[in-house]
Amino acid sequence: MSDSGVSIRFPAVSLLAVDSADGEIYDANGFRLDTTTPSSLYINRQRPLVFGYFTRVALTELNVQWAIPNVNALNNTLTFQIWSTAASPATLTATLRLTIPVGYYTMPELVQFLEVNMNLLASPFTGVPTSFQMLISGAGTSAAVAGIVTIMNPVLQISFMTSGPTFPYAFAIQPFNFPVQAGNTFPPLLDDVTNMLGITPTKTGVQFYNLLEGGYASMLYTPYFDVVSTTLTKNQKVQDGSSGKFTTTAKLARVYLANEAITERIVTITYGSGGSSAFFTESSDSAIGCSGPLAFRREFRTPKYISWNASENIDTVDLQMLDSRGNLLPIEQSVGIQANSSFPSINDVIFSNTADFQFSLQVSET
Repeated sequence: MSDSGVSIRFPAVSLLAVDSADGEIYDANGFRLDTTTPSSLYINRQRPLVFGYFTRVALTELNVQWAIPNVNALNNTLTFQIWSTAASPATLTATLRLTIPVGYYTMPELVQFLEVNMNLLASPFTGVPTSFQMLISGAGTSAAVAGIVTIMNPVLQISFMTSGPTFPYAFAIQPFNFPVQAGNTFPPLLDDVTNMLGITPTKTGVQFYNLLEGGYASMLYTPYFDVVSTTLTKNQKVQDGSSGKFTTTAKLARVYLANEAITERIVTITYGSGGSSAFFTESSDSAIGCSGPLAFRREFRTPKYISWNASENIDTVDLQMLDSRGNLLPIEQSVGIQANSSFPSINDVIFSNTADFQFSLQVSET
């Protein structure tokens, strides 16, 4: 009751709390039976999860246990070609695809791995052990003295180069979805590391080159992910849109992998003493998600309110987390068995990613 004697009615609001762990299936003895991924969640309890009179639904809060390596099963490749330039016209010598072990990589660590292993792949075709050299913003993979080099270049770019202008081979970075054709037998893939390294293959008018200077190397597997639900958006009249090639029309929210505070990105490389020269030992990179797992929370100040049929309960929940290319976030909650390396008669059991997501949804009568 207000001071004027007029009754003021506030809308009723209730919460629907969802945890991806609630979608797991267990037997009567408490052993888990399924290996479903939390990035594609479906929960049906055979009873209403929310019932009563309400007309709107919104995702208001999200808690994320992010344990997805920035080099993962979706993007852990680099495809490149070797061209012989000894004669004119140049000829394609080989198309090669490097597979990178899944893991968290700082920018210097990934560049170091690519330099070593691209040279290993290329050496049978070029006849020399070192065909490629890679640099990071002017700081290479070796240094004259031991110590820590801090890179604060605003571009944070990498450079690929062949051994020199007289070296009779050139190279070309190829797209991850490069079709199978003459000179290429590798199947098209969903993604690779080129975009996050700032070396996205681009039509330039030349087929091969001796030097490639990249753009900004974000080291992010994906800059954001979308939370999608077909069930919770089924009553909305206006479909969600996107400027992207890979889009969905049932978004609850888009979550950006960035801090709200503006912070300068810092990359460091540590070199150890190696006699007359120094060698790469370790590095750090403040880019989100490239140095290990993390947890973060997002509260949406202006959540998307979705129309709901007031005569209908919410009986099931389906939630998907999709990356910038429309792929499910690569979270495999699997269990593997392998023989122990020291005692072959004994098995090792290895759990993969067991991270989860938690969601707070608000239902309102108005």
